Amino acid sequence: MASSLADAGEQSLLRSWRRARRRDLLWRIFLPLAVIVPVALIWQWAALRPGNLLLPTFTSFVTRSVQLLFGRAFWGALVTSESALLIGFGAAFILGVPVGLAMGRARSLEGVVDPYLNIAVVTPMAIVMPLLLIIFGFTIWSRAIVIFVFAVPFVIVPCRAGVLTVPPRLLEMARSFGAGELDLWREVLVPAAIPSIMSGLRQGFAHALTGMIVAELDLLAVGFGKLLLEFRDNFDSASVFATVFLIICQSVLVMLILTQLERKVGASRVLDVAGGA
Repeated sequence: MASSLADAGEQSLLRSWRRARRRDLLWRIFLPLAVIVPVALIWQWAALRPGNLLLPTFTSFVTRSVQLLFGRAFWGALVTSESALLIGFGAAFILGVPVGLAMGRARSLEGVVDPYLNIAVVTPMAIVMPLLLIIFGFTIWSRAIVIFVFAVPFVIVPCRAGVLTVPPRLLEMARSFGAGELDLWREVLVPAAIPSIMSGLRQGFAHALTGMIVAELDLLAVGFGKLLLEFRDNFDSASVFATVFLIICQSVLVMLILTQLERKVGASRVLDVAGGA
């Protein structure tokens, strides 16, 4: 009798869970359609109105997006732009993480670097780009340095915060067990700062993308910047819209991957702490 009641309860819970999953799936499908369909209809109507000269129709935008996605021009521009992005952001992450962690631990270093970090955060980086162009010339390195300057402050700040938020009692407890400075970094500080490091990776990459596009539109017309300027000069508005859309899709895809990675790292950190407790 008891086992039959338990089985009935499990079946009821399973049916409730399946209904909730179906409901969630329907909402995930319905909500994007509820936004995209009205926008597409309004866009098509506005583009077909008399007097419109520049706004492409929604159908021409979709057609051109597909053509660019399967064409060589977009992928050639992607390789050109992403090469500078990888160099600039890679350097920002490799340098920014240890500097941020060290600033959180050594207050003397923080006192030296913090004024320059504040300047880098509040100063519009676009005004620095002509100086970099004069110094480094029309090379991939000038674009990479622009991307580095855009990204590195937003890598350093979360990493510093990750170390500063470590509870002092954990450090005191580790020292009471005879841990040296290297042991503190390996066992306490770096593991505790991993979620903040992942947050810095995500924030820095977002600003690195901004730096890449700004550099190519304002400094060196290569990659995506060259593609956009060519379409603009030819009054090919459908291609301009399609290129911007594909850049946004690429950026959103990368940010989703980084966000999921950040959540997994944070979840694994919580499980490690719970297991240690």
